[in-house]
Amino acid sequence: MMTPRVAAAMIVVSAVLPAQRNSNLPRSMEANGGATSQSTSSTAAFASDLAHLRPRNLDFRIGAPGRLPPGWILNPAPAPSDHPALPTDEGYYGAVTRNGCKTGVACGMLISTPPLPQPLFTSLMQTVNAAPYHGKVVRLRASIRGGVNKALGSAQLWMRVDDPGEPAEPPAVWFQDARMQFCDARPPDWTDCEMISRVAENAASISFGLMLHRSGPAWIDRVSFDVLRELPQTSASPAGDSVAKLIAQVRQDIVRHRPDDQVAKALHSLKLTEHLEDRVIEELESEGPQSIGNRTAAELIDLRDRSAGLPLPADLPFPSPPAPSIGEQREIINRAAIYALGYASRLPDFMCTQTVRRQEDREGKGWKPLDILTIQVGYFDGTEHYRLAEVNHHPAKVSYDAVNGASSEGEFGSMIAEVFRLGAAKFKFDHWTTLEKRPAYAFSYSIPASNSNYVLRYGEMVSAQAVATAGQHGFVYLDRESAQVLRIARHADSIPADFPIVEASTTLDYDFFDVAGQRYLLPRKAEMQMTGGGVAGRNEIVFGEYRKFGGESKITFQ
Repeated sequence: MMTPRVAAAMIVVSAVLPAQRNSNLPRSMEANGGATSQSTSSTAAFASDLAHLRPRNLDFRIGAPGRLPPGWILNPAPAPSDHPALPTDEGYYGAVTRNGCKTGVACGMLISTPPLPQPLFTSLMQTVNAAPYHGKVVRLRASIRGGVNKALGSAQLWMRVDDPGEPAEPPAVWFQDARMQFCDARPPDWTDCEMISRVAENAASISFGLMLHRSGPAWIDRVSFDVLRELPQTSASPAGDSVAKLIAQVRQDIVRHRPDDQVAKALHSLKLTEHLEDRVIEELESEGPQSIGNRTAAELIDLRDRSAGLPLPADLPFPSPPAPSIGEQREIINRAAIYALGYASRLPDFMCTQTVRRQEDREGKGWKPLDILTIQVGYFDGTEHYRLAEVNHHPAKVSYDAVNGASSEGEFGSMIAEVFRLGAAKFKFDHWTTLEKRPAYAFSYSIPASNSNYVLRYGEMVSAQAVATAGQHGFVYLDRESAQVLRIARHADSIPADFPIVEASTTLDYDFFDVAGQRYLLPRKAEMQMTGGGVAGRNEIVFGEYRKFGGESKITFQ
């Protein structure tokens, strides 16, 4: 893979599929940033060979408001249109919305536009490959809401398990099949639905979604899809573990100085019944005399992802002061922007070591380690330079540009400058938190694709790569005293429908390091995730060994 040279304002993320790969897929995926959109679909898209490996974007946090949520499709298939939410032939629209949601964050929405002939329907749905669930009991849960006048329109949650070669019927017949499970919305309030089904050993695919009959709108939120050990004996909710129990367990382990691997193992056995939010992880990372270990942190991230779509905890045992006023928020962002825009010019010429642990998930069965890269990074003349030193602790035999796998660039100035570029992002205070024992503001931000420098690249040869510019949204965490950036968490959105990369995200943490006797704010760790070609990849990156770069330095960068 060739990693392109990019301008200082451009962020680069790249990924290459491992050696044991689908022969129909390109070897490498590259991204200089990213966003997502969903391609149009036909009935054939429900066949198992085109199904997702696992449910995606169940919390609707990926995707721009007013646009079709990534990972979801409309059925019947949308007709070609320039409308960002992709209308169907009948005048239906599916979109991400942040208004009227039960969670208050983001949800999916179906909308109808008159006049509509009767009767008509559409569905916001997704299909997953049934292979990982053969012989298992799966459960779909979601909250749905329909319009206030059920005589004009109604909404349903539905799920269906299909055998190989199905469905062959047209959509109108497909949605009336006896194998469908339904849960009706009871307007005007939200309706909590649950569906349980045993998946046969020869099942091909599992489909589910929100159906709107006749006029809209309709909403879907708090979606979860999980595996049960056995069919429940009653309709009562299955026993499990609350987020409060998790917090108490981690706090107790910190006090007892329990080894990192033992804490992570205990967390792995938890079966959460509530969604583990980022704020809880942020707070736990800052408790106790020392930070939680790397394995514990990784397990908390996995629990966060696995619990996506579950109900939010009623309360959290963390302090939550009043939000700053609008005027105070503007002052905080202005202070952060002044620092961020001069950030790169203040950095010295330096070198550091970057350790990258790369993992993949092919069938939704969990992350599996691929390899460990040791990279020497040089920063001078305002530009980053990379040399691959080791692969799995052995001397590298290829250059950094030629190595297969996932890589990233832009951590040393590009990412922070992009977020605070004048007029690029919209900011909104979201919550208080604590990072590495430092009280911090958490602001949400968004940058539309039309004003973004987040570029995705897919392909092995630079000259033949597919390239797309994506929008981005996420959070920026600012120190409460200095307003300096402590963390940036970024998700791609508005990726073109026909682009191979469908999801991309990066979380970058900063800390102060000593370089030649002076303290500088520099990257400490990062995590990059990307999905494309049916493969999910994750890179865990640690930066260290910062030192002055001078004329005596002997490393040759490629």
